Amino acid sequence: MGFQLEQNIKVAVDAVCFGYDTTGIYLLLIERKHGNKGINWAVPGGFVEDNEELDFAAIRELKEETGIIVKQMKQFYTFAGVKRDTRGRIISIAHYILMNKKGTNPKGADDAKTAQWVAIRDIPQLAFDHNEMVEMAYRNLQKSISSLQIDCMNETPTLEDVKLLGKLLNKEIKSY
Repeated sequence: MGFQLEQNIKVAVDAVCFGYDTTGIYLLLIERKHGNKGINWAVPGGFVEDNEELDFAAIRELKEETGIIVKQMKQFYTFAGVKRDTRGRIISIAHYILMNKKGTNPKGADDAKTAQWVAIRDIPQLAFDHNEMVEMAYRNLQKSISSLQIDCMNETPTLEDVKLLGKLLNKEIKSY
């Protein structure tokens, strides 16, 4: 007797990309080409391809939707609420990264109309459960930086960066 299971579940990844400079902490957002209920902003992300590792999928989606290239991202949580997406049952494995945003120039592509850095204090209402995702990623980022775990960063920070980040991350993210 064989194993048979019928499901209609999709697997996605989301890329919560934080950027910083001397003026503060920013979040990279995309404006979706096909928004839902007037909520068009989201973190970059999309569906995992059949033969693709999750971490690579997050890096690929970030690049495809924003043009931003990173080497790694830190996986931090699985968002799996039954009704988290109106398109059906979609489980998203969320990743985050912190990078110096100097010299980055995000551009919307693929299914993103636009892509831009938004100050952390100015994050709008986001699609799906992305506000909760961003808040959880930010809390993880605060813990990582305070313990000097830099596996969430795109490049090794300088001492000046660490001091700046320590100051910037002590500020609370806006509550939703």
